[in-house]
Amino acid sequence: MQPACSSSPSSAVDGSHFSHQDHLKATASVLKAVVSSDLSSLRFWMSTYSRTSTPALINQPDSHGWSAIHHCCSARELSREILDSLYCAGAEVSLFTTKEHYTPLHCLAFSSSEDIYDFALHLIRDLRAPLSATDKQGSTCLHIAAEHGSSVELLKAFLECDTTGLIREMRDNNGYVLSCICSGIWNSCLSIVRLHSISLRQSFVKLSVSRPKSFDHNPPCPLRQSAPDFARSRR
Repeated sequence: MQPACSSSPSSAVDGSHFSHQDHLKATASVLKAVVSSDLSSLRFWMSTYSRTSTPALINQPDSHGWSAIHHCCSARELSREILDSLYCAGAEVSLFTTKEHYTPLHCLAFSSSEDIYDFALHLIRDLRAPLSATDKQGSTCLHIAAEHGSSVELLKAFLECDTTGLIREMRDNNGYVLSCICSGIWNSCLSIVRLHSISLRQSFVKLSVSRPKSFDHNPPCPLRQSAPDFARSRR
């Protein structure tokens, strides 16, 4: 269910005439509230700015190229209330980070927070976050969750939302599909992918998808990078 978004109060300020420095201060305050899961402070800043100027504030990236929605989805304690507040304020759920080209779902893929399953389903089904978006390495959020994540529940949520089974068959820039990455990480990961694939085959007629000739092979799984090396390589 989508959140019920209320309009800005009559006392809200039009930030279109604010200086660049004022916007930087406001953005820093919003990001601080999101990172610390301070809902009251976030709502204060949302009510301070008018509806026309809030989206620019909310989607403004920090010095690392991450916006409030990215920090929300990578917080130690995920908050659906903060997510919905950002969404109602105009946060883009398909927004990319500047350097890594991560969407909020890519950021979420690294998380192991409690209630991550329901959080992911809400973000994808209700707020329409794009499951098929790829980062600069051609990886979907499924690739990231399977290779560098630590939550089986999150992977299950991603697979459930891949209702056609096409996204799990997408290849990254190295030509690897989800099942190849899974086999080197978790013993249970590959079985989860196979279980969902069997369920899909029982419900749908498998579509024949043509791929570029360069991907008409199944390369062996390489020795994968550790998570710290992976993060450094994508900066």
